[in-house]
Amino acid sequence: MKNSTLSFLFFFLISSLAFAQKISYGLSFGANYISVETDGADENLYAGDSYSPFNEKGFPVNIGGYFDYSLNESFGIKANLFYSKNVDEYLIYSDNNESTELDVMKSAIKFQPLLKFDVNKEYGKGFYLLAGPQFSFILNEEDARNNFELEENFYKSTNIGANLGFGLQFSSLIGAEIIGYYGLSNWIDNENIDTSTAGAYLNVYINLASIINK
Repeated sequence: MKNSTLSFLFFFLISSLAFAQKISYGLSFGANYISVETDGADENLYAGDSYSPFNEKGFPVNIGGYFDYSLNESFGIKANLFYSKNVDEYLIYSDNNESTELDVMKSAIKFQPLLKFDVNKEYGKGFYLLAGPQFSFILNEEDARNNFELEENFYKSTNIGANLGFGLQFSSLIGAEIIGYYGLSNWIDNENIDTSTAGAYLNVYINLASIINK
């Protein structure tokens, strides 16, 4: 009985160490740029770009974390989860062709489950490619200029997009990546308006596992 218990503990320890060598996790921060266009029956609404609410016309800031699991020397799964806050610009034209600015400030949680391909065939070192979906969950929305009274749900609560990008791990501690984004769903919760969205994310990440597991 005692030998069985020791054998189990030894097997559990070895398995845990082997699994730990396959995963990394840490913090990420960066910026994004998203272009928004509208089309549909409501021709009085025109969209522009997203910018940062903290620095007008600046890039919105992302902050969050990531989890990375290697399947083999070439492939792995990398999941990015981060918080972002953007202001989306719109122009609303009246019947006499006068325009009023509508700036919708929104905060969201964004999740990117991505397939990772390491070009060097040595996972966790050097240049890699990323591809996968993106899910955006709207937390809050409001009129940043107080020119209009927004409807309760200006945006849909969940939006789906596609990601394609690349990254470079400079060392075991730090890396960076650029991920392109294309929207696959309609952002605005209005069946008469279609939105087209595209942009990119720039993230820098710190591998905390490389510090904790030392």
